[in-house]
Amino acid sequence: YKVFLEITFEESKRRARIRDSEATLSKYDEKYLPAQRRYLLNYPPPRFADIVIDNSDWTHPLIKMRNSGGE
Repeated sequence: YKVFLEITFEESKRRARIRDSEATLSKYDEKYLPAQRRYLLNYPPPRFADIVIDNSDWTHPLIKMRNSGGE
């Protein structure tokens, strides 16, 4: 079962600023977010995930899509 938790890149960085060190934070623009963009281009969640959950507000996740097939 493949679950994709969806948040914006901006929200991802905002959360990182709260929990991560400066050394780790600097890797977001250099490594983590570019890798995530490539992954999303190659494996779009609506096509490959069984469920997509909008996790922008982690206290109120929202199911956006359920896929009966997946790949």
